[in-house]
Amino acid sequence: MKYYALLHAVCGLAEGYSDTTVRWFNDLDKALEAKGKLVAILMDGDNAESCTTSTDGTESVITFDIDECEQEIVRIIELKPTWPENKSICEYL
Repeated sequence: MKYYALLHAVCGLAEGYSDTTVRWFNDLDKALEAKGKLVAILMDGDNAESCTTSTDGTESVITFDIDECEQEIVRIIELKPTWPENKSICEYL
């Protein structure tokens, strides 16, 4: 079974900070739908300058301030767990 991690990273290189959150999905279509909604919300604000999306639609980079390198990255990563079906074994992204 494959899982899909939807990563949302807030980056501000000039200030030296970042904040990353992850949402998990069992279905790529649901992950893409959630990514699309998140990108739409981010682009709806007045501060977004540009959005660059990969050709396969799994990654978008929204730039808020080019001079300050303020960006938010929304990316879907496909994962295939390497652990057995035993719930007592953990694996980290």
